[in-house]
Amino acid sequence: MSGPVWQYDTTACVDCYYAVNGLPVEDEVAVTPLSSIDRGEFVESGWKCDPREEPESDHLGFSWSPCECCSSHLGGDRFAVSVWSRPGL
Repeated sequence: MSGPVWQYDTTACVDCYYAVNGLPVEDEVAVTPLSSIDRGEFVESGWKCDPREEPESDHLGFSWSPCECCSSHLGGDRFAVSVWSRPGL
């Protein structure tokens, strides 16, 4: 069986980014972190195809756009993440 396959780079809200990194998420979140990620996919910090040279962090700044990982429409900080799939799931 082959290893994980990179799917795409995207952005995540702070709650999803914390969930990706195993950090505690607030008890009162509006949407379940990473709920828009399909079964058989997983997310890692940072971008695989990072267009920036020498990135200092995964923090991309503030955005009013929905989170790509949970679809939350709350504005807030966004972070770089990569979505991968596990073949056969």
